[in-house]
Amino acid sequence: MAEPKILIIDDEEEMRWVLAKAMEQEGFIPVTAGGGREGLELFFNEKPAAVLVDLKMPDMDGLEVVRRVRQVDAQVPLILITGHGSIDVASAAISKGATGYIIKPFSVAELRATVKRMVVNKEDE
Repeated sequence: MAEPKILIIDDEEEMRWVLAKAMEQEGFIPVTAGGGREGLELFFNEKPAAVLVDLKMPDMDGLEVVRRVRQVDAQVPLILITGHGSIDVASAAISKGATGYIIKPFSVAELRATVKRMVVNKEDE
């Protein structure tokens, strides 16, 4: 079976690089986008096993990306990454359909474990 693709949507190039390296270390194939619109296009073309999306981006925020992905795929794990962590943001993310959220700064090991768990659980269904 081919290694699962993980779509990373973040407007910060350095963060995309860190996330891509973390996913490679877990055996995933990272696919990256610098914004929400590009990310949605890649989502439809690449059919990733999971999506990591930043909350704050200039062209489209992460909650809107989550909403649009959920319109076409109710199952794919979606993890919102935010530097603006609060209960309000977390509940908004979950209510829009995010599977979970991670607050910056985060542990790369924790992120890798979270994504791996979500992808493995999805494959077991």
